[in-house]
Amino acid sequence: VRDFTPQGICMVLRACVRTNIRDDRLLKVIDTFVVSRLDDFNAQDISQLSWAYAHLGYVEMTTLECLATAAAVKLQSPDATPQALANTAWAHAKLGVDSRLLFSTICAGAFSRLGDFKP
Repeated sequence: VRDFTPQGICMVLRACVRTNIRDDRLLKVIDTFVVSRLDDFNAQDISQLSWAYAHLGYVEMTTLECLATAAAVKLQSPDATPQALANTAWAHAKLGVDSRLLFSTICAGAFSRLGDFKP
């Protein structure tokens, strides 16, 4: 796992969701990777990680708090898509992450991109 890219980690987690396989040992290894390399993840990567954790019902609050903090920064980027904003908000709400900073950032980002959201 340590040689994976952030996108590779996201693909592994997406495969776990699609095949309905949850391996907590694998998720713990991924947690360690994610927390140690969070600066390498962009807004889309963080959105996909959050989405996968929510679908898998995987709640590791230390990792989720790190993701929320990083997402609050990365989602301010003009490259953050409406889908990344929406998926991150849904995932963190579903997982019970209480981060005013994250949700304030998502609200501000959504407001500034209202015309970009598709029904």
